[in-house]
Amino acid sequence: MDILLVAHGRYAEGLLSSAELIAGKQENVGVINFLEGMSQEDVKEKIEIYIKDRENVLILSDLLGGTPFKMASMVINETSDKKLNVVTGMNLNMLLEAVFNSTEEDIDILTSSVKSAAISGVDDLRNILNPSIDEDDSFEDGI
Repeated sequence: MDILLVAHGRYAEGLLSSAELIAGKQENVGVINFLEGMSQEDVKEKIEIYIKDRENVLILSDLLGGTPFKMASMVINETSDKKLNVVTGMNLNMLLEAVFNSTEEDIDILTSSVKSAAISGVDDLRNILNPSIDEDDSFEDGI
């Protein structure tokens, strides 16, 4: 499975740099930076070029509704001969999950595990230090 990161600014390349620090060089991960002066069509064209010679591509984008997400969605909707999907809300947990499981051939399975990894990586220190605190306990005496 190939992975394509598409994001505003240099977020995509920065995220890949972080992932490679942890997991080593990634040959199957591409990056498209949506930079100042680029048009939506520029982003779309770069996505089309990236997927041209690939069969299975999971696209990770930074922001739901942003240009990278919209252009990736448009390309997916216009392409029926490949296994493609786009997941938004890109973060390092998500990318590492995709990288470590890139041998998965079923894009739906990889998509599900990537989304789960993204969500499970969000927590806060108080919850980590006091995992026994149950939210329901705070309403013991009623509201």
